[in-house]
Amino acid sequence: MKFSIQKKSDVSKKITKDKERKKQNKLFRARNVFAIDLGRKYSIPHQLFGLLMFIIVFVIIIPITAYKNGHIDFLAAYLPNLDLMANVMSYHGGPSTNDFISELYPPTPTTIYGFLSQSLINWMALMGLTFLVASETLKTKDIYTGWSLGFVMIFITYLLPGQLISGAMDKAYDFLEKKSGIKMFENPHGHATWNIVVLVGMIVSFIVIKFEEKVIKFLRYEGVLREFAVFILNFPQRFTKSKKR
Repeated sequence: MKFSIQKKSDVSKKITKDKERKKQNKLFRARNVFAIDLGRKYSIPHQLFGLLMFIIVFVIIIPITAYKNGHIDFLAAYLPNLDLMANVMSYHGGPSTNDFISELYPPTPTTIYGFLSQSLINWMALMGLTFLVASETLKTKDIYTGWSLGFVMIFITYLLPGQLISGAMDKAYDFLEKKSGIKMFENPHGHATWNIVVLVGMIVSFIVIKFEEKVIKFLRYEGVLREFAVFILNFPQRFTKSKKR
């Protein structure tokens, strides 16, 4: 009897290992999200509700409030950073697993819905960025000035802060876990830990946005980046001129 139970246990472990091995092979060979989809269980109505709440709060209410209070420069820096807000809110899938925002903005999408949700938020952020560049070009009637503003915004918005903010949140979480001994999802009090960590992420995001606001103001009065934009756009012409000679 004991031998039979042990044999069944060994078979069960082997099946589990085989499934894990197949999953790892799938991840290794995958080249797109349709191949990498791990089939995680989540409620699409819940996820859509979470996405809708994110849009209402971060895409509608906050920008309208900033506009009504005359914080135009802050709004110009905020709109291209909607992805930062989503990144913060999606930290470790939200306050509980399989919740309303677990697939809102995954750092590495492993589901088709997560990919589509992330792409939508990135699109909205890019729309804010392109509007900023277009409005600056229209205001100055100079394509070089508008484009040069995009240099800095893309660098600060998409290449640097995401890792910086996630790193700060990880440090805050490790500190709180070490001090309290409470893991985020293994105890009801873990939700409080998540709230504190998200608050840290929001503070760092706010600092990044305010920094971008100052950069925008600076670039409007300094022409260093404009000259760089002129150099890049005119660079091919240097070769055509030299060939004509």
